[in-house]
Amino acid sequence: MIDIEAYNGLPSKLKVNSVFEFINYTKEKDLFEEIKTKIKKRTTKLDRDIYTTYKATSYFINLAKEKFKLLNDKNLLTQKGEELIRYKSTFFNLTNKEKEFFFLRILESDFHIFISICYFIKLGKKYNIKDISNDSNNEFLIISTNLMR
Repeated sequence: MIDIEAYNGLPSKLKVNSVFEFINYTKEKDLFEEIKTKIKKRTTKLDRDIYTTYKATSYFINLAKEKFKLLNDKNLLTQKGEELIRYKSTFFNLTNKEKEFFFLRILESDFHIFISICYFIKLGKKYNIKDISNDSNNEFLIISTNLMR
């Protein structure tokens, strides 16, 4: 079994379960106000679980909408979103097609930052500055470095 807490930004299974239970047992007509109140207060463990889960969800929705353009203003899949769901993969392992897909989305949304990072990695290698691209946990930097060769 994969430890979900090892993935930064994802709420733990325990937090998700506690939020799910709260949603499941709260009357639908009261749910929106209850969540709004708990997000503001953040005094109990449940309040904090709801807040962190809400924050993480908001982050990933904004990433999907603003950076990757996978959702439109009405939260419906765009053409790029439709393309992504056609790829078959598991939750924690990206296929080569998915890696290419996300790489292209990063280039589309942050081309200047990406090229700057690549350039500074190349300069770091040229002047023998600490080589952060050999960090096996940083696949983005490894891909960037390989592109600059």
